[in-house]
Amino acid sequence: MQQVGARFRADEARRGTAWATGLMSVAGVVQIAAGLVEGALTSSVPLMGMYLVCGLMFLGIGWYAWWLVHHGYTEATDAGLLVCRAGGPTVVPWAEIAELRPIHRGRYLRVRMRRTNGRALLLVAPLTRGSRPSPRFVAEMRSLHAWWYARSAGARQGSNH
Repeated sequence: MQQVGARFRADEARRGTAWATGLMSVAGVVQIAAGLVEGALTSSVPLMGMYLVCGLMFLGIGWYAWWLVHHGYTEATDAGLLVCRAGGPTVVPWAEIAELRPIHRGRYLRVRMRRTNGRALLLVAPLTRGSRPSPRFVAEMRSLHAWWYARSAGARQGSNH
């Protein structure tokens, strides 16, 4: 049976994402309304379509940001690091992780995981504001590193022979 370990969520980003999602939704609705009005006044189907596509893109981006912050997570398990996004969960075995490093991304401090094949993946969480890092972020990074070192030590020793 797989042991479930620490689950990390992007709790600090929730308040900011609510505002961003609200603004993106308002922008999307305004774009769609403008497209319908423009199409009705000018009978220009391409112009109306452009407004509608832009409006739907705003709504989609806002929805994805909200979903990711409220439902996305990173979980440490015996099998590896589980990253759950809107596209579905991804499990990366501990032996395939080459690096876990905090990086500045926008106004947040996030964690970038680099795999042994060179590919990088930004984790959903842990996450904190870059201007005032949370003590919780430091504790979550330590927990992630402890899981990684404990479960990949045998794989690293085996590859040195």
